[in-house]
Amino acid sequence: MSPRTINDVLGIVNTTIPAPSYHNNGRCEGIFLGAECMKRHTADAGWQLTMGFKHVGYKLCGHNLSVNKTNVLTILEETDPAVVVVQDKREWECRTAGQQRSNEYRFKNIEVLKEKSDLFKLTVLKDCHQNQEYHRKSAKEMDVHAWITYYHPRIVKHFAPYVREEHLMRTYHTVDRTVVPKYTPKNRRGALLSGAVSKAYPLRKVLYQKRGLIPDLEYLPHPGYHTRGCVTPQFLSKLSSYKVAICTSSQYGYALRKIIEATAAGCIVITDLPVDDVLPYIDDNLVRIDDNLVRVSSDLSRHCVLDILPELISNYDAEKQSHFSLLACQKYDWRVMANNLVQRIEQLRNSYS
Repeated sequence: MSPRTINDVLGIVNTTIPAPSYHNNGRCEGIFLGAECMKRHTADAGWQLTMGFKHVGYKLCGHNLSVNKTNVLTILEETDPAVVVVQDKREWECRTAGQQRSNEYRFKNIEVLKEKSDLFKLTVLKDCHQNQEYHRKSAKEMDVHAWITYYHPRIVKHFAPYVREEHLMRTYHTVDRTVVPKYTPKNRRGALLSGAVSKAYPLRKVLYQKRGLIPDLEYLPHPGYHTRGCVTPQFLSKLSSYKVAICTSSQYGYALRKIIEATAAGCIVITDLPVDDVLPYIDDNLVRIDDNLVRVSSDLSRHCVLDILPELISNYDAEKQSHFSLLACQKYDWRVMANNLVQRIEQLRNSYS
């Protein structure tokens, strides 16, 4: 028996999935295995990702999609791809948005992907803190080469220790520039706090509980997760009537979508997103004026909010917010983000070993 290590003492087990082999065949055709029902989800982030792959030339495969099939064997025979991107398994098993599980969206014979070393395979990993074993098994049954994720790679690796950090393809949440209301500084009021109130959002929970003591702060409850239709346009319209949006990042430090949405809608953003998770264009030195994100501590008291909000509201700069709104609409538009993501997928595929 080998001498013990520090990891042995601490009970740390290396659960990282070994990198599967890959033989690049020089081709570049791609397909996306998705769930058409996502276009009716409360929020359309997943559907924008889906349409982004279509925008760059990938064929959409799945129930009610362009290739209206769910048998992966048949899909591969019909499309003969070089790259396969698979949506989060929870989505095509209808485990999200309060859906009843439906077999019509479920992919059959997904395990055949494991046998294809000449296919570059990726899957989407969103809520990496949930269902670790479920997602690990999903990645193993396909032998994925990489994961597409919205959040910082170090955070993802911490909550999903089975992933290989060097094979995390980070993208960012997106908006549709054609849906974001045209920027105007007129008729904007104080600040908006929005979203679910739970232990996963400690700062939001405190602010919600003390909202009656914070002047110029309004609260918008979460509409609930459902498939009765997307409410993202209504949310963007609501945001566009405020000067400030409080966008907490949860106890997991996630760069949540509303940070991008609020910026696109012309809001100054107060957030507890970690300072070393820098969001391009709206949060770094690529711009010559102050960043749009006002970072605060996760244990911020209501008294600090009382100090911060009046200053931000009274100093609201229409020229500055118009600038950031334009940047967010341009750089975080789902079409632009899709182009960037696929370019990086190709870079990883060509350098993969």
